[in-house]
Amino acid sequence: MTLTVGGPEGTDTAIRVGFITVEPTEPPPPPIPGDFDGDGDVDLLDWAAFQERMKAPSEDPTLAGWYIFDLDSDYDVDLSDWSQLQKVMTGP
Repeated sequence: MTLTVGGPEGTDTAIRVGFITVEPTEPPPPPIPGDFDGDGDVDLLDWAAFQERMKAPSEDPTLAGWYIFDLDSDYDVDLSDWSQLQKVMTGP
């Protein structure tokens, strides 16, 4: 997690109430494996999100939140993960 303190004059090291923003550096995992859009089911919208992020095994799934698409926990997003996604798909 990154803590950035800023105000009207820019970034500062002094903490001032009302000017603190906290931005997570990686997204939280989905509550249901494969439910990437968080709507409570695993459907074609989730497949579309998965398809955009599917990469060769040499890609690092921890970069930019890719780890949530690593459904088989083998540190890549590939056809094995697609197979896992198919098993949990519940809707159109």
